[in-house]
Amino acid sequence: MYVEIHPNMADEMGIDGGDLVVVSTTDRGSVLVKARITPRPGHGPEEEEIFLPFHWGGIAKGESLLEKYPDGNEPFAIGDSVNFITSRGYDVETQMQETKAALAKVRPATQELVDELNMDVDLETFTFPQDEAGFGQQKDFDTRDNTTVQ
Repeated sequence: MYVEIHPNMADEMGIDGGDLVVVSTTDRGSVLVKARITPRPGHGPEEEEIFLPFHWGGIAKGESLLEKYPDGNEPFAIGDSVNFITSRGYDVETQMQETKAALAKVRPATQELVDELNMDVDLETFTFPQDEAGFGQQKDFDTRDNTTVQ
């Protein structure tokens, strides 16, 4: 799981591709994800956008759920789900949930921050199974230097 952050925003925050960050919304909570630095989200004087994909699971608010899967059926790539922090709102015309926009705060992950947010994570030892297995090493997490950072 990752959050796409514009290079200018990453520079301002001191975030490199592959770094763990915490994304929080106004009233729904926080998720721990990797930073992916790319110019795709908008960034300008009046906008700072981020993007998080929504098809992820295996971690719930920082807590691994791998032990709940039947043996042999554990997901290979896991991550915290953005669904936990998306807006409660819905479109009055279609009656569909509003998952495309929300106010969010991005912060570099520190042990103090994840403890404050009651995430059961030790950042000194935390890894994703996909990282341990070397899966996805070809993915470029920082377009500023065109090298893989994981």
